[in-house]
Amino acid sequence: MKRLVLFIAAAVALASCELFHVSENTTLNVGLRITTLATTKLQVKIVGDPRHSCSVTIKDPHGELLRKFEDDSDVSYSFIPKTTGDYMLAFVNPLADKAVDFSLDLPLSNEGPFASSASEADLAYELEEELRLITLDQKTILDRQTSHLALARNTKAWIKKLTVLELCLCFYALYYVHGEAVKTFYGTRKV
Repeated sequence: MKRLVLFIAAAVALASCELFHVSENTTLNVGLRITTLATTKLQVKIVGDPRHSCSVTIKDPHGELLRKFEDDSDVSYSFIPKTTGDYMLAFVNPLADKAVDFSLDLPLSNEGPFASSASEADLAYELEEELRLITLDQKTILDRQTSHLALARNTKAWIKKLTVLELCLCFYALYYVHGEAVKTFYGTRKV
C-alpha cells in the first residue's frame, strides 16, 4: 500500500477549503498545526459516491487517537486541543479500483486555532504591556536621576566648603612658613 504524507502549515493564509485527491489503495496524512485552548472545527466531505468504506482518523501530536470515522461521507468534528502541535488527519482509501476526492474545510488563517501566532487583540495587549513596562522603566530611571542630582547638589556644596577650608588652611600654612622664614632670616642675621 502506497503511503503519501502531506504536511500543511495551516498558519499560512490559504483558502478555507482544500480538495485532496486520494488514489486507489492509498492513505493520505495531512498534518495540521493547531494551538491549544482554541476551539477547532474540522469538516471533511467525501466527494462523489460515499458508499465505499473510507475512513478518517484524527491523532494528536503524541500519536494518540482522538477520533475515527468510518463509512461517513460528511464528518464534522469540534474539539479543544490540549497540546499545541501537528495533529494528523489520516484519510484511508482501501478501494483498489477507484480514486476518491475529499475536501477539508479549515478556518481562515485569521480565525480560531489557525490564527497567526497572536491575534490583533493579543498584539494590542502585548504592545500595551510593553509600553507600560517601558513607562515604568523610564519612571524608575527618572527617579534615580533625580535622587542622583540631589546628591550631586549636596556634594557640590560640600566640595565648595571644603575647597574654601583648604584654601584657608593653605594660606595659614603659607603665613606660618613665611613667618618662620622671616624669623630664621632675622635670627641668622644677628649672629
